Order: sequence, then structure tokens, then C-alpha cells
Amino acid sequence: MRAAPGQGIISSIVLESDDLDEVDWEFMGGNGTHAETNYFGKGNQTTFDRAMYHPVDTDVRDNFHNYSLDWTKEKIDWYIDGKKIRTLMYADANGGRNYPQTPMTVRLGIWSGGDVDNNNEGTVEWAGGPTDFSKAPWTMFVQSAQVNDYSSGKEYEWTDRSGSWQSIKAIQ
Repeated sequence: MRAAPGQGIISSIVLESDDLDEVDWEFMGGNGTHAETNYFGKGNQTTFDRAMYHPVDTDVRDNFHNYSLDWTKEKIDWYIDGKKIRTLMYADANGGRNYPQTPMTVRLGIWSGGDVDNNNEGTVEWAGGPTDFSKAPWTMFVQSAQVNDYSSGKEYEWTDRSGSWQSIKAIQ
């Protein structure tokens, strides 16, 4: 993937569930030196201290890099170009309460985090500042994507509203 350049423009790879579990890769278009990893459990946004920023050898906007993760019930490992850069253990996510653990979809795209008319001040600041819409369009390039599912299910059924992985039944 190559991230889109542009102040306030965010390129992202997001895994998200119906229960708002989330695992992210995000790239700020105004800064090509770092990649951000983040996660949310059950949509819990009471704190924003889970993001980590990782240096990348060459500009993420000008060069293709391989961003991957290995997500199991015990841990999540994030990788850049085959090198592990972060591990999140189940217990380290608020004792497992904020650990992403439900089936997710994968979403690739860009968005304007710096849109001052539609985002709060904290989001605009995080995105690197206001977006200059006169510089549109912005483009993120994805060379390929591969998703491997450890489950044997072809679809999933929620058996209750707890959001726990134990409440999800894999349908063969």
C-alpha cells in the first residue's frame, strides 16, 4: 500500500465488527515517516491512549510497504514489511475487556480527518491539521490485499448481546 498525501487526509486499513471491535492501521497524509496502529474493544472510546506510532524506513506516501497483522484470541501482532513492530496481548487490553474479539470486515480507504466542518477539534489535530479541499483529489494505492480466516465458519451468528467471542457461533 501507498498512503495518500495531503494534510488532514487519513489512509486506513480498518478491521471492524458489528459490535465495534476494531483493529487499525492509519497513515497521516501530512507525515510520511510513520504508521499508526490502534485498536478498540466494543467501541470503548473513554480513552485515546491505545495508538502507537511506528517509524517507517521510506516515505509511506511515495513507496509501497506491506502492512499486516496476525490476530488470534491471545494476541495481535502488527508487521511492517515482515518486521513485527507491535504486540497486544489479550490481558493488556483492560484485562481483555477492550480486546477485539468478534468477527470483523476489512475496510481500505481514505477520509478527511482534517475536515473542520465535520470533525471535532481533537480529530482535526490528530489528522495533522485542516484539510485544504482545493488540493483534491487524493489517492491511496493498494497493490494487493489478502485475508486469511482462522475460523472454519462461512458466517457467524450472535447468540446474545454480550459482545464476547464465546457468544458467537460459527456456521459451517
